[in-house]
Amino acid sequence: MKKLATIPALLFVVLVAALSGCKKTLNRNITLNKSDKNPYGAWYARTQLDWLFPQAPVFDNTESPAKISNGNWPQLSLLTDGFVSDSGHALYMVLTQRFVPTAEEWEHITDFAATGNSVWISANYFGERLTDSFHLRLASADAGEGSLQTSFLFPADTGRFIYPGFGTHDYFTAFDSLQWQPLATDENGKVVLVASRDTAQGHWVLQSTPL
Repeated sequence: MKKLATIPALLFVVLVAALSGCKKTLNRNITLNKSDKNPYGAWYARTQLDWLFPQAPVFDNTESPAKISNGNWPQLSLLTDGFVSDSGHALYMVLTQRFVPTAEEWEHITDFAATGNSVWISANYFGERLTDSFHLRLASADAGEGSLQTSFLFPADTGRFIYPGFGTHDYFTAFDSLQWQPLATDENGKVVLVASRDTAQGHWVLQSTPL
């Protein structure tokens, strides 16, 4: 009887050991790729675009906005003039770790916005070409490997959004409140999402927490 009584205990120890060995670890590979379903991929965000913009054709693109397509048109002009029937209602979205456009790329992006279109850029780092043009300043908050928590200001009851593993992020320290409206903050009240108030030169949304 004593021998039989030890069998369940032994099986329990083996089971615990097996389960502990199967513990899932966080995939820290940052790709921001539309095909990746890992925490730092963009598969889910990409699949929601068709739901957010049900009447709009959605095109994936990894080319430079200054690249000549179709023989003679920069691809942003092709988006507005060739694919979208009513120019002025196109949205150009950029998701990247570092947004550092060349002078030619920045010219095409700002021209695209100036015709009444929208530009949404989410990046861990914005180059000086953008920050100087819009008189923006950013700083970095180092939270180590803790989780980052963000909340929308408008509407205030949206709830909080959290991602684990990387707490380090940038936030906006200086911007003209007459030109930019803060839309979201981190858990310490630092602004991480702004939108342009004046849409005469297009509508801009800038986010410093792409993860």
